[in-house]
Amino acid sequence: MPEKISIEIEKNKKWQKDNLKILTSSETIKKEYKKRYSAHVNVLFQNNISCIFKAKIRRHGDNKDHIEYRNGNIIQSLDIHLKNGHINGITKFKLLIPETRG
Repeated sequence: MPEKISIEIEKNKKWQKDNLKILTSSETIKKEYKKRYSAHVNVLFQNNISCIFKAKIRRHGDNKDHIEYRNGNIIQSLDIHLKNGHINGITKFKLLIPETRG
């Protein structure tokens, strides 16, 4: 199982601009902000093995409870589709912020 997952978005400037628009807009996340972006997903496993995957990511959720500004960082739920490789056979998964789970 992964110990840590970090994501680097290729068009980070556009991604961050859209994040700010979402945070300052109405209660729902508009469809125009749910585009897929190319990214690199770095996965660190418990045995200190690190793997980097090419992926497509997009924002998850319709309501603003899936995105928040915390301690100078924007935290959000994501849909991830790994393009090369897999994590224990899984290529598509969601990362949800804790407040939206359950």
